[in-house]
Amino acid sequence: AAPMASAARAFITPRALTPSTSTSTSTTAPSDTAGWADLGSSFDESDGADVRSALELLGRAAGVEAPSAVLDQFEAMTMALNADRTTPAASNMEGLVDAMLLGGEETSLRGDPLRKVVLARKSDLALNAPVDTFALVSRLQSRDPDAYQFVLRHPNGATFLGSTPERLFASNKGYAASEAVAGTRARGADDGEDAALAYDMLLSPKEHEEFAIVREEVRSALAEVAQGGIDGVNMEIEKGILRNVAVQHLYARLSAPLARGKTEADLISALHPTPAVCGYPRSAALHTLRAVESFDRGLYAGPLGWISAEGAEFAVAIRSALAAPGGKDVTLYAGVGVVGSANAKAEWSELNLKTKPLEILLSPAPTLASMPNPNAAWATVLVGELVRGGVTTFCIAPGPRPNPPP
Repeated sequence: AAPMASAARAFITPRALTPSTSTSTSTTAPSDTAGWADLGSSFDESDGADVRSALELLGRAAGVEAPSAVLDQFEAMTMALNADRTTPAASNMEGLVDAMLLGGEETSLRGDPLRKVVLARKSDLALNAPVDTFALVSRLQSRDPDAYQFVLRHPNGATFLGSTPERLFASNKGYAASEAVAGTRARGADDGEDAALAYDMLLSPKEHEEFAIVREEVRSALAEVAQGGIDGVNMEIEKGILRNVAVQHLYARLSAPLARGKTEADLISALHPTPAVCGYPRSAALHTLRAVESFDRGLYAGPLGWISAEGAEFAVAIRSALAAPGGKDVTLYAGVGVVGSANAKAEWSELNLKTKPLEILLSPAPTLASMPNPNAAWATVLVGELVRGGVTTFCIAPGPRPNPPP
């Protein structure tokens, strides 16, 4: 990210060192290449477990408690997939070739073909009225208190803001922690659907491939500044689920003591840009982005945070927007990781999912005067207050009619 101007005003909300939205019981990192690919790295056929037991173990390790009906559904699905397993689809192979070609012939000749690239999209909105950027950030914080909210106002009046789930690193007294976040699914309407969507992500070879690349690259980056190198990096959470208000992701947390003489500047240099916002290998991904992205990302996906005498904390500025001076023109930013097994339609839907929270908040709310009757107006006020108070589930039951038709 570009340095902040001295006259700019910035605000960022901190997040707890241990996120309350992710849980995992896994402590040992198994190989990413062994085992049953459809179940990720948490299940190995040599263990002799049946499909349902493997699903239960996989969910438990990632912090997912699924209802029995959800397990029944995924047991049948995975058995069907296993029975029909053949060679990789031609479209997947073509996608892998396309991804490698994006890196250019020079990349292939160096022996480091592109395995993942994160393509960004910007969406330009023209609003009817200027947006109150600080009020917008406050609403983002109310919707998703476990994420980082940030706002940076430039002296010319432009404002960069957002709500990101991704921490680049947190350091305190010579100890640093970082995260790997990849893969995306929507949140469910209830606990069962939420668990089903999480399982769908855990079982996806594409999502696991993308996640494993990010996790191992973060591990290697931390090793550059860790005391003891790669042996000094601790995998606190190997593969879990990070839940936000609208989406959920695959998640890992890693930590390490810093080597003597290493500082927060060394951490930023080693970690940024991560494979979650750039790709892998880094040089090949940067080469690709410079060739194919049609706009300057600006502050999008850059490191944003604070440094004190004892430590620092930086987030990755994704799920963000740039409001132009005057506040009527707003650009939304989102990115998606593309690997060989990616599907273009699914990736575009994922981009829409990531911009949806800001789009909803920027949409004009209906006025009470526009309601069809006083009851609708009171209901709108009541539901709005309940949502702001944390209520997420409603049961609508019509009352009796005094004069029912014959």
